[in-house]
Amino acid sequence: MFSKIISTATNTLHFFPDYYPSEPQEYSSEELGVWPFDGQRFITKISDCFDKKLLQEVNVDIKGMDYVPNDIVGNRNIMRTPTLGELSLSYSGVALNVPVVSFDENCQIKNKGELKDYFKKRKTPESVAEFFEGTVENVANKGEWSKVNMPVHSFFLRYQLNDETPSVKNLEWHRDLNSLSMTSVISPCKQEEGEFSGGNLLFAERTKDFTKYSDRSNSKNSVLENTVLESTVKEFSYPKKGCFIFENLWSQHKVSDIEKMSGNSCERVLFSIFMNPESAQLDSLVSNNNADNLA
Repeated sequence: MFSKIISTATNTLHFFPDYYPSEPQEYSSEELGVWPFDGQRFITKISDCFDKKLLQEVNVDIKGMDYVPNDIVGNRNIMRTPTLGELSLSYSGVALNVPVVSFDENCQIKNKGELKDYFKKRKTPESVAEFFEGTVENVANKGEWSKVNMPVHSFFLRYQLNDETPSVKNLEWHRDLNSLSMTSVISPCKQEEGEFSGGNLLFAERTKDFTKYSDRSNSKNSVLENTVLESTVKEFSYPKKGCFIFENLWSQHKVSDIEKMSGNSCERVLFSIFMNPESAQLDSLVSNNNADNLA
């Protein structure tokens, strides 16, 4: 089963499947009342997300996977390797075609057979498929998503650093095309060993005046003022073998400048999962993990 999700520019409400219009549609600030938990922001960091041996296999296997320029970011150093779902640009905005993942009463993936066929057609390495399934189930357990169907999109972002392009800088504040995200740095290119610097994740409360998102005339000079409240900015480093889970309703995020420090080249790999829980499902995740909320 596939679900088509369409968003336009920066002031479109596109977070929950129930709200997706058949055609791109813009919303005003007066309609913020339909969003769940008014003003509730949620960010949590998990220290240990992945099996070490499986992570090593993934880092080897993804080297043989195809990748494409990450046009959404628009930085030539950043490439994207799709894992689950397709993301493309069109005249009307961003088109996202994603499978629906079904969870059983124990929050385990119920339709693994369908996903297995999908991965097989895409020639996805078994380690990557297993890695995806385990991570999604980890998040589902934290949300207590029993007997839930959810659109899910997943990919690797590959920040390629070399002598010709030694840095990735000045990335803009943004929100992902979904209500909930999970991200983790998984590459063998080690920050703690001095191969690169930066790449921290910054969060801030987004402004609620949608007109600021469509006015990009001063974006290079005042991105911060145009999109987030400066007083709410918080910066976090990625934990080793750990991940972040965060909402995209009231928060925006960005990656701090990344720079190669040693060696001829370095590829920093970010694993991301975009999930679209319904309001009650997101509420369950926030309620169960509110004690660890970093927002």
